[in-house]
Amino acid sequence: MSDYPVTFDGNDITQLFSVQWPIARTPLSWEPTSIDVPGRNGSVVGGTRALPVDVTMTLWTLAETRTERQQAVRTLAEWMAVDEPRPLYLGDEGGLWRMAMPVNASEMASYINADSVSLTFRCFDPVLYGTEHSITVPANGSVTVLVGGTAPTMPTVECASAREGSSGYWQVWLDEERHLDADTGAMSVPVVADCARRVLRVNNSVQMLQTGADWLSVTPGTHTFRVSGTGAAKITWTERWW
Repeated sequence: MSDYPVTFDGNDITQLFSVQWPIARTPLSWEPTSIDVPGRNGSVVGGTRALPVDVTMTLWTLAETRTERQQAVRTLAEWMAVDEPRPLYLGDEGGLWRMAMPVNASEMASYINADSVSLTFRCFDPVLYGTEHSITVPANGSVTVLVGGTAPTMPTVECASAREGSSGYWQVWLDEERHLDADTGAMSVPVVADCARRVLRVNNSVQMLQTGADWLSVTPGTHTFRVSGTGAAKITWTERWW
């Protein structure tokens, strides 16, 4: 087993390969969005976005025979056959993890006693993820929490039996700003809002956000969640780190 642990999609790569140190990680970088304004010199900054991060490592087979090495490479290929980002744990990141996909592998180099391959993972979402937290906010009540990490997180909101309040909607507020509005149709129905995927389901049907509402994006620090209407909300988020 390698002294440097690497796990991808629940598969311990270091059971079959030794990871050559150091591994390469592109630093987090930002791309500003510029807007050209007629008659104005230069341009106006319209925002910025974090760019994807690449993680590249060289793997050496641990098996003694050529047949066993080929089997290890085929097993690695099976583990890499994913169609969406999966969790990638690296041994020196303190238990934090990334959402990554393999995007490139070099031609396998064969030697007398070992084979090696260079593998690159791309983290399209460039943040690292940490601990998951959940709170329950009572109907027509509020809860104040401390959100950890260094990057904003977009939680999931679930209510088993939501019913509209005096506003005509079942609502979730963040720091006294209205965010989620669910039109329950004067009934008690399940509501699930996945703010990261931007999907709101009311009574198992997708519903558009109401005008003036917005998805929850919570920055690190102390925040207060409030529910307006009948039905407690379970709010779940994962700490995110730049």
